[in-house]
Amino acid sequence: MRRRVKQGIKQGVKGFNDLFHKPSDHSRSPSPAPSHSGPKPSAAVNVTTTSTNYLQEGLSALQHSLHMIQHEELKQSFGDLLIVTEAINQSSNQRVLVKLNGELKQLAEIPQNLGESSQVEKRVQDLASDISTAAKNAQAQFVRGSTKQEVNDLATISTLRDALHQAVSKFRTESVATTSTSDIKGKGRAISGRIVGALTIVEKSLDGIPVPGPKAVVGGLLEILKSINLLLDNEDDLKGLVDHLQRLVKVVTPPEGSSIDPDDADLAQRLEELMSDMKRVKTEAERIRDQNKGSKFFGSVDNAAAIAKLSKITEQAIDRFQTAGGIQVERRIRELRGGIERVEEKVLSAADEATLNNIQPRSENARYNSISQTSTSFCLAGTRIAVLEEITQWAENRDGHPIYWLYGMAGTGKSTIARTVAKHFEARRYLGASFFFSRDEKDRQTTDSTFPTIAYQLACLNPLFRSRIINAVRNNPNACTSMMQTQLEKLIAEPLQQVTHQSSPIVVILDALDECINESSIAELLSLLAPTIQSIRKSVNIKFFLTSRPEVHIKAVLTDPSMKAVSSVSHLHDVERSMVQADIRRYLDHHLSNINKTMLPQGTSWPSEEDKEKLAEMAGILFIFAAVCVKYIGSNHPPPPMTRLRKVLSSSSDESEVQPLKHLDTLYKQVLMTAMRDDEDEGLEFSEDLQKILGAIVLFFNPLSPAALENLLKMEEGSVWSNLGRFHSVLAVPPTKDLPVHIFHKSFPDFLTNSKRSGKHWFHIIPKDHHGHLAALCLTHMNGLLHHDMCGVGDALNDETDNRDKLMEKHVPHHLRYACEHWSLHLKLSDHTEELENELQVFCKTKILYWIEILSFAGKMDLAVPLINSARDWCKVSVATLCMQV
Repeated sequence: MRRRVKQGIKQGVKGFNDLFHKPSDHSRSPSPAPSHSGPKPSAAVNVTTTSTNYLQEGLSALQHSLHMIQHEELKQSFGDLLIVTEAINQSSNQRVLVKLNGELKQLAEIPQNLGESSQVEKRVQDLASDISTAAKNAQAQFVRGSTKQEVNDLATISTLRDALHQAVSKFRTESVATTSTSDIKGKGRAISGRIVGALTIVEKSLDGIPVPGPKAVVGGLLEILKSINLLLDNEDDLKGLVDHLQRLVKVVTPPEGSSIDPDDADLAQRLEELMSDMKRVKTEAERIRDQNKGSKFFGSVDNAAAIAKLSKITEQAIDRFQTAGGIQVERRIRELRGGIERVEEKVLSAADEATLNNIQPRSENARYNSISQTSTSFCLAGTRIAVLEEITQWAENRDGHPIYWLYGMAGTGKSTIARTVAKHFEARRYLGASFFFSRDEKDRQTTDSTFPTIAYQLACLNPLFRSRIINAVRNNPNACTSMMQTQLEKLIAEPLQQVTHQSSPIVVILDALDECINESSIAELLSLLAPTIQSIRKSVNIKFFLTSRPEVHIKAVLTDPSMKAVSSVSHLHDVERSMVQADIRRYLDHHLSNINKTMLPQGTSWPSEEDKEKLAEMAGILFIFAAVCVKYIGSNHPPPPMTRLRKVLSSSSDESEVQPLKHLDTLYKQVLMTAMRDDEDEGLEFSEDLQKILGAIVLFFNPLSPAALENLLKMEEGSVWSNLGRFHSVLAVPPTKDLPVHIFHKSFPDFLTNSKRSGKHWFHIIPKDHHGHLAALCLTHMNGLLHHDMCGVGDALNDETDNRDKLMEKHVPHHLRYACEHWSLHLKLSDHTEELENELQVFCKTKILYWIEILSFAGKMDLAVPLINSARDWCKVSVATLCMQV
């Protein structure tokens, strides 16, 4: 259907375009041209087809018109012109010839409409004279020669074109004042007849269009023209109406190659309105026709005014139709522009997001509210008021020190305060980034990812920071893996220096600096902060809040005289003891009251005020004691809470020689002793298993799930998971066996590995022995499980291999993955044994290539050389000797 519509419209439009350029068949003179004294055009002129042939249409039109001319002088001038243009047609100057061709076509139309009067005779003579003069002048400029002479004189051709243009214009201007009434009538009938014919073609071509509007409009126009076709006495009024109708045909006729959308409601409505206007025109035309039958209609002034009115109505209808369409087009353009802009924004946003994701290495788990945080505790409302207010005042003081260091001994609540500060500052839009160090997680136990993680969080916080940090990453693609100084400068300092003045504080929180396993790295990080912060603060009010134990390597940097101008130091011990005791008492009241409500019969009066006072006194300034205490007392395992509270209150602390922690150590012992079974027959074996579990948990370089822990320790399925609940007060036990186990507080592994604190009890852990046991287990698993192409990718392994994580998850169990990444670290911290040396030899002879394959597939090849070097140091031999039999 669309093809038929397209062909019909094409025919209709072509017919309409031909109306004023070609005479109708019945108007052409069939008589041959009489002889004349000049050269015979039929003999002298033969339109030649050349390689350029840009004058073909004009020459053909002149030759055709020559046969229609009755005026001898005009025929002679046309003959002269044909001769010279035949020569000019050999030129290759396309642009000039095309313009000349247009003038020839205009000239060729004149003989078709010549009348017979004295005025016409005079104008024809003038035209013939002008044409002859122009032709002779042009001919005089050419050198006569062969019939294929090359014409290069562009000025001559241009002059001829201008002369012809002036002659035609002069002739037409004079014709306006001299055209007779009979000529007008004849011309009017011709014009009207041609439009009717063209509209008939267009009407038929619109048969296939599913929208009835265009066809109805064209049909209405046909009726109008048929109604007034005989009323041709007023040429001017008729011509105006015909022009408007011609314009209307173009408006409602779809362009060639296009179609009308049947679902376009706006177009349908506009066509309907246009049809309504055209019905008015048709009705009025019929009324005038019927009223004036048999009269000289167009000779009447009143009727001429009526025709002018119809013309005006038509013009206004067209204007309304086109104006409404233009508005709709503009609206659609705006909608399209808006859609394009939204797409651009999405594309740019996706590109920016991809750039941000390239900030690696970074730790998603380092945020204060990360799902992997072992503790989600915050300061209880009404506690730590003085400390929190002091930190808030520091942050809001624009002229204050940019660094605030809060330090204190283990268990004094530093991380809880840091977490509370982060939450409070995030609510006030002060928080820029947070990084909570932890020796239990690999990506949080070093400074490798600290500055990239801070840069990423800053970019997510503020759009101004975002654009500049993204540009910094694009301009410095290697910055994330460069030395710390480069990371700080390129990812944080330089981007933030480009930001306009930012008055509100942007606080970066670094918690538990002492948990970083590399002391020199954390010292370097701190030493870089002071000068860098000073340069950033000229544009952005950035501040750093730090917490840690008072370790020597940290204290040496932050208390150095050069740091005094930029850092404030706050010791939690300096807080008045009575204030800390009051906060701990409030904490105990809150949690013990919850235990009473949820675990004891309603109406039970427990615990007594005396017991709560004694617990608070035992805690001293250690919030960790209060936290572990309420976890232990509120355990779901037997014995009940009241019994557990009595055990805590009656426990002795004489065995502890570390006085500040004596009550905490006593509490830890009580928790661990309660976890033992009463069955004496299984006591020794059970205690050994529990010791292996605890030793692995506290010494792992990366936490494992209970399921992975069972596999690594070669224990029965479910044995680890079933016993972890006994340690709920000291371990962060996950809800399922597939999530990692974390230590509740760092003071617990300190207690277990310090013989002065844990004594000779079953739970005392000797690190070297347990590291040796874990190293042997890692080597055993690798020797037994590693093989070629474990992930089943064949030779397709490359940097673009998809779904690496999924393949690793499917084919490489978590305990084997841990063994591949940490075996040498455990080996380095263990004593030499024959078992370890034998397992290492088997590994180097048979499995080392498969081990490298796993590291490569997991994207951990950077671990290979350090792990081999560590093993070499342990063996006191070179890498070459170690691997000579591979």
